Order: sequence, then structure tokens, then C-alpha cells
Amino acid sequence: MKKPKAARGLSDNELAAMIESLPDGLALFDATGALTWANRRGRRLLALHATETPAVGVGSELESLIARLIGALTPVRRDEYARWAVSEGGTVDVALRFWGAQVVARLTAPPELARDEIPGRAREIAPFQLIILERVLDEADIGLAVATERGRIRWMNQQAKRLFGSARRQQHDAERDIVRAARHVAAGELAASIRLTLQLPTRAVDAQFWTAAPGLAGVRFDDSEEMVWQEESLIA
Repeated sequence: MKKPKAARGLSDNELAAMIESLPDGLALFDATGALTWANRRGRRLLALHATETPAVGVGSELESLIARLIGALTPVRRDEYARWAVSEGGTVDVALRFWGAQVVARLTAPPELARDEIPGRAREIAPFQLIILERVLDEADIGLAVATERGRIRWMNQQAKRLFGSARRQQHDAERDIVRAARHVAAGELAASIRLTLQLPTRAVDAQFWTAAPGLAGVRFDDSEEMVWQEESLIA
């Protein structure tokens, strides 16, 4: 069942455009490990070749290595983390989560990795896939928001609401900084994504702004406390 735009803040097309443009890679696999969908960043990262890997298959594309990892998961273990060094230099972190018969993969890597487009691999998001991805993003450990060119916040996930809530309760300057930067990006005044460090009442948060759709800016918040927990999980 689709959420109406008024309840969510974004139409299905706007949400799909935001997901496609995310600076993180997102991909969906079925329970056998077959890739069913990936966003632009995900398609780029999945095509990289591993040089060091926690599983056999050095030199294979990440897509095939992730598929192999999914096939090795037991029914009890519903989440998995892995890190691969790749031939282009640097590492790609992969977090897997089962959602019914689908497996969601989130791929994070330095922005300089895999800038080239992968032709011929874009796939439209099916309605049931959009529902899964919306749930995943709403519960993600990174904050995400979408703002208009007028600076109005149209959508936030739970983590962004927690971060924004602390700023609003303190009448903090961080909210004004976020709205100002998002307004310029949504209006198309800045061609590339930009990064800011925002000082919230309790901690500093890194924010990345990018064009999510015509007239809309995406905002990604990295909370250092959450990122430390994620790093420990990946290494363990």
C-alpha cells in the first residue's frame, strides 16, 4: 500500500529519485543472491573488483562476492557486515539485512571511488521495492532529509528527526545552516554536492548536501557516535 504524498511528504517519484541519487550505494538481492535492483552509486560500487576479501574470490566483482555471502547466511543470521579492499584503492563497506524474501545491501565507500557511470544497468524501482527501501532508510543509522528550494523540509528519517529535534529544542543555529545550504542546492545554484560540519547542542555532525531531484536537495548526516558503533560492528 502506497503512502499518500501528504503523509510522507514526498511523492513516489520524488522518493525514487532521492533513493537513486543517494551518495550511498543501495541494492536489493533476492534470497538466492541474484541482484534485482541497485541505485546509481550501488551500480558503480558493485562493478568494482576486490583485491582483499573476507571470502574466497579475490579479483571478482563485488556483486558476485555479495551474492556468495548472501548464499552462505543461515536462516537465523539476518544481518551481516563485510569490508572489501578494491582494485581502485580504498575499501567498500557492505551492510546486509534481510527484509522478507529480499536482502538489502548498503554500500559505503570514499566519494572518489567509482565515479564512472555503469551503462545499461539502471532498473526502475518496483512498488514493493520502494516500500522496502523507504522502511530501510527511515530506520537507517544515518540521518537523511529532503528540502525544497524554499528551504522547507519535506521528509526526514527517524535519525534526522532526532538530530533536528535537539537543534530545535535549543533554538540552535544548526537548523538555519541546514535550511540555507539545502535551499541553494535545491535551486541548482551549486553543481556539486557540498559538505558542512554542524555543531549541534551535544555533538558535531557532518552533513552532505546534493541535488536529489529538480527543486529538491538531499541531506545526509553522519553522527560520529553512530559511525563509531558501525565501524566496531564491521571489524568484529
